[in-house]
Amino acid sequence: MQRRTGGRGLAAAPFTDVVGSTSIAAEMGNTRWVELVARHHRIVRHQVGRFGGREIDTAGDGFFVTFERPADAIRCAVAAAEAVRELGIEIRAGVSFGELETWAASLAASP
Repeated sequence: MQRRTGGRGLAAAPFTDVVGSTSIAAEMGNTRWVELVARHHRIVRHQVGRFGGREIDTAGDGFFVTFERPADAIRCAVAAAEAVRELGIEIRAGVSFGELETWAASLAASP
């Protein structure tokens, strides 16, 4: 059993990923795909910082971030989606809002 080291609080948590990433990666090849993902990450991280978010995790081409205010999470998701278009890709984003609980270094939705 993990010991709780944080607490509970309301947060907005956007999740993003690149649309069609599997086929894009197959078409580009591994080297070019890795470079594209690195550029994508720089752009998304810039937007996260710009809107006051906190990066929690990445998984391949997706991000999990938290914000104190839902409006900031939505603005960040929209800005990131617009910004990555310069790379020739689209991202999709969903924003969840609710009570989250901090466990060690990660977050979990509270029941």
